[in-house]
Amino acid sequence: FNVSPYSDILANDLVANVVKEGKVGTYRHLRLPTDYDKCLSNKYYLNSGQSRDIAGLQWFCGNNIPVLKEMITPNNKIIHKTPVDVYYSGISFHDVMLATGRIPPGPEQIFTDCSLGCEYSGRKVDTGERVMGLEMGRSFATSINADIHSMTTIPEHWSMAEAVTILSTYSTLYYALIKRANLKQGESILIHSAAGGVGQSALNMCLHYGCDIYVTVGTEEKKQFLVNPIVKL
Repeated sequence: FNVSPYSDILANDLVANVVKEGKVGTYRHLRLPTDYDKCLSNKYYLNSGQSRDIAGLQWFCGNNIPVLKEMITPNNKIIHKTPVDVYYSGISFHDVMLATGRIPPGPEQIFTDCSLGCEYSGRKVDTGERVMGLEMGRSFATSINADIHSMTTIPEHWSMAEAVTILSTYSTLYYALIKRANLKQGESILIHSAAGGVGQSALNMCLHYGCDIYVTVGTEEKKQFLVNPIVKL
């Protein structure tokens, strides 16, 4: 395979190269045409159709998705799973960019056919426990087979709707400000796009730490939103 075209394919360093019986290739997800038969289902999930825009979003049948107790990732990590009935799903700017084809799925999502919907809240099927969690995708659904290590119990004083707004923003900030920046009490901090989801969450976290806060916003309307008495600044 050191001659073209095989050498050219291998040089691309694809996620999965297949060499079998003297032939070389790779795995690819191919989109189905939209003229397939429709079906009735009590399990379904939202995914992009053939057109890469919001109008192309469609509901797909989830009856044939296997419910596995564990999965093995490409790097041989074992993921333990449990079924969860989804009550709420959070939509992010990242989901919008994926749905409109402006960004491709990340490398960790290469082996899934649905990258939309990464945060959810609902109840575990086996115990009825209220949980919230993060997934690689397919969370815009009636139910999911969720990673037990990426979920946590919802506090009693939170509603499920409130819980699903916490996940991606505060996990991002915990990693960025606490783990990486090692944020300390009373430090000064500059928050860009402070009226957005991550920005508002950063304000809450930094107010809790008693920081000296500076912010930027894109419009006068967003500025007035932040100086509103409801927002503690």
